[in-house]
Amino acid sequence: MFAKVVFLGGAARARLYEALAGHMDNGLPELEALRLLRTRTHKDDKRQKRILDEAIAAMEAGAPLSQALKNNVPDMEYMLLAAGDNNGRPSETLKHLAELVTMRGRVLTAVRGALSYPLFLLFFFVGLLLTVSFFVVPAFTTLVPAERWFGFARLLRDVADFTASWKSLALFLSILACVFLMLWSLPRWTGKIRAIADHFPPWSLYRLLTSAVWIFTLGALLQGGLRADDAIKLSLEGSPSSWLKGHLQKLYAFFAQGNDLGETLAHAPESFMEKDMAQELAFYAALPHFAQRLPLLADQWLKRRVSQVEVACRKLNAFGILCIFFLLTLVGLAIWDLITVLSQGTNLF
Repeated sequence: MFAKVVFLGGAARARLYEALAGHMDNGLPELEALRLLRTRTHKDDKRQKRILDEAIAAMEAGAPLSQALKNNVPDMEYMLLAAGDNNGRPSETLKHLAELVTMRGRVLTAVRGALSYPLFLLFFFVGLLLTVSFFVVPAFTTLVPAERWFGFARLLRDVADFTASWKSLALFLSILACVFLMLWSLPRWTGKIRAIADHFPPWSLYRLLTSAVWIFTLGALLQGGLRADDAIKLSLEGSPSSWLKGHLQKLYAFFAQGNDLGETLAHAPESFMEKDMAQELAFYAALPHFAQRLPLLADQWLKRRVSQVEVACRKLNAFGILCIFFLLTLVGLAIWDLITVLSQGTNLF
C-alpha cells in the first residue's frame, strides 16, 4: 500500500482546520466557510486554492465535509472528519484535528532537531575521511613511498586504501539500502520478529509516534460522541498502516469479548504501547472525563519520550566527536611517523 500524496503540509492543514472551525463557530455553514477561505487565500497559494476548489465543488454536489477533503488529507485525519460528520459537531472535530496535526508536527520537529547534530557530525566525519583518503595520503606518498610507511602511518594508509576502493562504495550502498528498507518497513512489517524490533530504533520511534497519535485520535473520537467500540473500529478501518491495523485488530477483538476500554488498553502489547503508558491509560479509564484526558496523556507521554530521544542523540554526539577525534589523532600520529622516516634522510626512494 502506497502512502497518500498530501499536497498541504502539516502546519498549513492545521491553519486550515483552525480557520474553518473559527468560521463555523461564528455561524457560517461548512460550505460558506470554505468559500470564505477560498476568497481569502493568497493568489500565489495554488495548492490550497486547488484543494478548496475541489472541496467546494464536492460539497455543492452534496458531499459531506469529510468526503470533500478526503483526497487531500491523510487517512487518519479523514477518519476524524468522518466522525465529525456523523456526530453533527464538525467544528469541534476540526479543532481536535488542528491540535493533533500541531502536536505531531511539534514532536517531529523536536526529533529532527535532536537528530540534526549527530547527522552533521556523520557527514563531517565522512567528508574528513574522504579528504584524507583522496588528498592527504596521496600527497604524502609523493614524499615517502607507501611500502616504507609503518605504525600509525601504515594504519592510516590502510584506512585510506579501503575508503578509496570499491569496497567502501559497496559498504555505503549496503548501508543506504538498509536505511531505506528500515524506513519502508516501519508501517508495513508485522509479525513476531517485528515485535522484537519495536524495542529498538527506528522502529521504537515509529511505535512511539504512531501509538501516541492513535491515543490522541481515540480521545477525539470519544469526545465526538462515538462509543469506544465504534471508535476503535473506525480507527482500524481508517488506518493506512498494516502495523497499526494488526495491533488495533487485537485490541478490538479483546474489547469485543466484553472487556471495558481500560482493560483493553492495559492489555495492549508492548510492541504497540509501552507498558507504563498502558497502565496509566487503564488507571485513567476508571476516572470521569476519560476522553478529555486522552489527548493530554498522549502529549505528556510524547514529551517524556522525546526527552529520551534527545538523551540518546547526545550520546550519539559524543560518539561522533570521538570518531572525528580518533581520525584527526590518527592523521597526526601518521604524520609524526612519516617525519621520522624523512628524518632518516636517505634511501627513501
